[in-house]
Amino acid sequence: MSAIGDKQGEFTGTITSVTISETGTVVTFEEDTLGLVLGTATFGRAVDSGGETGPFSVLAQVLLAEGGTMSVRGTGVWRKTGPQQWEEKAILLGNDGQRFFVVDEFDLAKRTTRGTFYVLD
Repeated sequence: MSAIGDKQGEFTGTITSVTISETGTVVTFEEDTLGLVLGTATFGRAVDSGGETGPFSVLAQVLLAEGGTMSVRGTGVWRKTGPQQWEEKAILLGNDGQRFFVVDEFDLAKRTTRGTFYVLD
């Protein structure tokens, strides 16, 4: 096992909407990992003077490939990685108690996501 957990896989996805609010940018997405993931990610307002990093939260429902479902929620941080590109790193908790570490890049201009997830338990 690595320092952050066992790598479980990589994934790609599509950004389906972006909403700007007082608390930050809310992104809805669909990703293909463990099944179909339907989620909402909130990129909170930047906490540094350059606008390069801030808080992140996610709420998702996973339609598992074998037919069940799993609710997932988590928090972490985001940082700007390029024009209209944000990388987030977060700890997620499934409703079954399973913990995950996720590194995900959201490209707002291309409306895509891609990332890697690790199981912590």
